[in-house]
Amino acid sequence: MWGAFIAIFIVLWLLQFLMTKKQLKHYHQTVKEMSNHSSGYLGIGVDKKRFGTGTVLIMVTDAKGTVVDCRIMSGVT
Repeated sequence: MWGAFIAIFIVLWLLQFLMTKKQLKHYHQTVKEMSNHSSGYLGIGVDKKRFGTGTVLIMVTDAKGTVVDCRIMSGVT
């Protein structure tokens, strides 16, 4: 009984680790891609919730403040 419980716990922990790694890779790739704009400002906003879906907004503006590019990333960690 305890062996099965520990095995399930380890599998779920490894799955969480792998999915978190994939999520961070996608986030860093998106930020790098959006920071390649020649001029302007890059801003990142985060809306975290204790439980449920969280949202990350990545926005690029030009020097005048006009939005050039925007990405919304949402999901559950």
